Amino acid sequence: MSKKGKAVGGAGVGVIVLVLLALLGGGFGFGFGTGGNGSGDGDNSDVIEENQDKQNSEKEDDEKENTTVLKVTVSGSDYYYDNEKISFDNLIKEIESEEGDIIVEITDEDAGRNAYQKLIDKLDDLYIDYRER
Repeated sequence: MSKKGKAVGGAGVGVIVLVLLALLGGGFGFGFGTGGNGSGDGDNSDVIEENQDKQNSEKEDDEKENTTVLKVTVSGSDYYYDNEKISFDNLIKEIESEEGDIIVEITDEDAGRNAYQKLIDKLDDLYIDYRER
């Protein structure tokens, strides 16, 4: 009978040692992880793209602050700038006389197709940015 008692005592000491190792983090852990099988040679492209997107967005915000928006309305075959009727030639002169970066914001109020397209074509020829409302 004494052999059985020693065997039980030895197993109890082994369990205590394992519990102590687990508590001390000695390479024997219990956890819920994803496995971590990565090789560590990632290219960080997601992070780089995200940072570039943020920088581009900040640049666009800065550009918007320094950009003059000229509001033009085309109604029928007439052009309006600063809420006043203006001829096509004078409108183009006004737009060209602006300093710095500009965007022409075009509002279509039942614009004639030819008048509207004439303005778009001229802005394209002059490399002037515009947006349609």
